[in-house]
Amino acid sequence: MPETNQTDSSPASTAEPEGATSRGYASYATAVLVVVYIFNFIDRQIVTILAEEIKADLGMISDGLRARTANARVLVGLAAIVLATPTAAALLLVDNLLAAYVLNFILSIFASCWIGGAASTVNDLVMPRMRAVASAFYVLMATVGLALGPYAVGEVSDVLAAGGMASGESLRAGLLLSLATLAVPAIFLVLLLKELGPAEASRLERARMAGEPV
Repeated sequence: MPETNQTDSSPASTAEPEGATSRGYASYATAVLVVVYIFNFIDRQIVTILAEEIKADLGMISDGLRARTANARVLVGLAAIVLATPTAAALLLVDNLLAAYVLNFILSIFASCWIGGAASTVNDLVMPRMRAVASAFYVLMATVGLALGPYAVGEVSDVLAAGGMASGESLRAGLLLSLATLAVPAIFLVLLLKELGPAEASRLERARMAGEPV
């Protein structure tokens, strides 16, 4: 009998390569990680806003400098950016595991020292009856930013990996590129240096103009 050409339609020929991950599952995993990260951050924000004693303990530098300048909290925020940026870059580039642990510990201090001062500043700029709304808006903005960050880094990493870069290197490059976004809060903090003092000093006057009981 003459041989006939047959196409191999066995399941093995159409199966995805071992270890391959579908786009849908990757999106699902990313969404879960983002939600977990959000809840991990919310508890710190709640403690920062509601526990004045804890804020006083964690904000010793800002509170001590306020005796000299009204911009103490802004300066601490700027210092956090200036110190955290090179520390994060070093953490991403270092190849030694012990050094990475040390840098991660230092980074966790620099990257979080702005929280107490930021929450206190938001509350100081409004009247007592508006502090709940102001604090809620502050938590919302901080949470949205922290949620978008990991997603954006992942998207950049995927684009670089699709261009031929190794997965580990593409993730490192995405994280390094994300450090450039710190220029945005740095610019706003510099602008705030001229506005914060007058805004805090005029709080009562603004309240009177708005018809608030003072």
